[in-house]
Amino acid sequence: MLLALTGGIASGKSTVTARLAAALGARVFDSDREARRLVDDDPAVRAELRAAFGPGVIDAAGRVDRPALRARVFADPAAKRALEGILHPRIRATWLSLAEEHLRSRPDAFLILDIPLLFETGAEAHLPRVAVVGCRVETQVRRLMEIRRMEEPTARSIIASQLPLGEKTARAQHVIWNDSTESALHAQTDLLLAHLRALAAAGER
Repeated sequence: MLLALTGGIASGKSTVTARLAAALGARVFDSDREARRLVDDDPAVRAELRAAFGPGVIDAAGRVDRPALRARVFADPAAKRALEGILHPRIRATWLSLAEEHLRSRPDAFLILDIPLLFETGAEAHLPRVAVVGCRVETQVRRLMEIRRMEEPTARSIIASQLPLGEKTARAQHVIWNDSTESALHAQTDLLLAHLRALAAAGER
């Protein structure tokens, strides 16, 4: 069975993914991790980044200078679109191939696709079941400032660049609201877990 999991930054999506994966014995595709792998390890991606953003985003060792690239992307919407144009098609090709292989070889097992920009990239058209993890913007800002040590303007800028939560929840089949305690998050995740197991028992894929 395929489950796509999405949500805004600092919403608790990774916690939900980890709990579901542990309980279900699920494979997990993490699109953020794949993006990091592409930037760090794919020579073709490095070459495209250099061509798009100039040598200033490549350090002395020939690696991508993440802080320099991040600064460019957050300061310029056109630069953000250019980066997405380089990474998103490759990321999509990877998870589409993984999903097809999974359904072919392990149809009774679970695969969780953790894709933060799922709706922004139109990925839901390929996926039958989407869960959104959400919380209030003020909660996101607080978490980013406390846990990731971001300045408030940076945190709000990142949140504003993502699709509004209301649009995500309206297009999802399942919603987990993470604006309370960790135990409340776990309880909601366990309800989703029970539902997924029931669907799997009924033969859903």
